[in-house]
Amino acid sequence: MAEASELGAPEIVMARCLNALAVTQLLRDEPSLAYEAAERAVELLRAVGDRYVLLASLRHLASAALCLGRRAEAVHRLQQSHDLAVRLGDRPWATGLARDLAVSWIGDGRPAAAVEVLRECARTFEEMAMPSAQAATLSMLARAYDALGRPDAARDARFWAEMLADPRDTRTPALATIVLRLADAPGLLTGAG
Repeated sequence: MAEASELGAPEIVMARCLNALAVTQLLRDEPSLAYEAAERAVELLRAVGDRYVLLASLRHLASAALCLGRRAEAVHRLQQSHDLAVRLGDRPWATGLARDLAVSWIGDGRPAAAVEVLRECARTFEEMAMPSAQAATLSMLARAYDALGRPDAARDARFWAEMLADPRDTRTPALATIVLRLADAPGLLTGAG
């Protein structure tokens, strides 16, 4: 145990617990508490160097920042997490974070660019047999199509999102709803808690 302690195992376990707590608090609409938990997890993980858990912590910190109305910080944290996922070669995380960043482009007035990335992310999630992630991505794609004034494409994306959604998975759509706040123009974003 002394060797594990030297390697930071207790800190990693604590960070994983803080990550789980952050997600729970996000789902309970307690963004200030979620932010504190995710921020502490990031601090612990940077000290011990566990990059896989760090990318999740940065993602949860981004969601909490977004719920608090800190859009620029949220996008920055998503970019940090995405860059780390790419460096680690973690395709599912890199795809999900690319998707989340693309949603921010809708709010930045670049929905056409978002559509291209979101379509690619949906295809990637389909290839990886991740229907919940694909459904969330299609919901985000529908929002991009709405911004482009393409109601038929938006309706089709929503239809397939509903078909792929797993009613037992309440976490993925709830967290996707938070990410969809990025599609709002920066001046329209308000904190929830």
